[in-house]
Amino acid sequence: MKISTLLTERGEDKTPDVYVDVDGRKELPADSIKYLKKEINKLGKDLTKEWKSPLELVNNAFGNLDVPIPNAFQSKRWNQYTELIGDAISALQNSKGILNN
Repeated sequence: MKISTLLTERGEDKTPDVYVDVDGRKELPADSIKYLKKEINKLGKDLTKEWKSPLELVNNAFGNLDVPIPNAFQSKRWNQYTELIGDAISALQNSKGILNN
């Protein structure tokens, strides 16, 4: 039996901690990036949402998962953040099409 099933049956929250800050100078953990990408794809597929930009989508994903948006001086995390913006562009393009406004 899966641990998530056991936790759900016990009434506990099955959502794992997506982000635990260890050192702001290091990259975000791989698990955090994985969950952020899933959230970006999920939000991008939601056709009821009208995103003003891919940046808004990424910032919403960070907010939904309680992951702090990196500052530009956190260069490793900032690079990951900019890559996630690219993922958001792809997610929006795939779900809404390039010509669909």
